[in-house]
Amino acid sequence: MNDLLARLLLVEDSEADIAAAMRILKRFPVLLQVARDGFEALDVLSPAFSSTAGTCDWAPQIILLDLSLPGMHGLDILRKLKNDPQTRHLVVIILTANREQTIAMECYRLRCDGVLTKPLTTNNVERMLARFGLESAVGRTTGRSV
Repeated sequence: MNDLLARLLLVEDSEADIAAAMRILKRFPVLLQVARDGFEALDVLSPAFSSTAGTCDWAPQIILLDLSLPGMHGLDILRKLKNDPQTRHLVVIILTANREQTIAMECYRLRCDGVLTKPLTTNNVERMLARFGLESAVGRTTGRSV
């Protein structure tokens, strides 16, 4: 990422998972916004997807997207993002508690940029975000779950 602070959107409905992700993400130079369901995420991302005609003043560079969301499944959101010319360039990393290989394969088929299995660990998040040029502002960490 070339900006001083990367813009990251966390799409997650579980308060416990939001808190865990925030504990890890505070190590990174990010501006974080949280959306608690798919419709809220699409409102943030693009007026073309908006259920209420909003504006996209805050465009994230990286999206951490939970699959199991109320109202709209994460795969449907991923499909919309990667099929639209305005949003297909966004880095979308899937968050899932499901360890089945078929889920990850479907996410990659839909052109996600990575899959992280919950519970998140600092090491796994650090390695994934480093793939996209976002380095932790803190030294090397352990793989401990939060």
